[in-house]
Amino acid sequence: MSVFPCTERDKLVAEASRVLHEIIEFSNKLLVAIQAEGTDTLVPLDKDLENAVGAKERAFGALAQHCKEHGC
Repeated sequence: MSVFPCTERDKLVAEASRVLHEIIEFSNKLLVAIQAEGTDTLVPLDKDLENAVGAKERAFGALAQHCKEHGC
């Protein structure tokens, strides 16, 4: 592991963190919507959550690939 900071890894970690926060946000919105028994907003929010989970998979994959190739 390198003792020097890796700016690319830092960017990838920041992106992964951002996407995880989105998942939390969409999950909380879905909880509120389902508890309010209003189904109007469930489908769009569920789609947003699915997209955020996909983005999380891509972000974590990019981070793992970078660490594997770069050794950081």
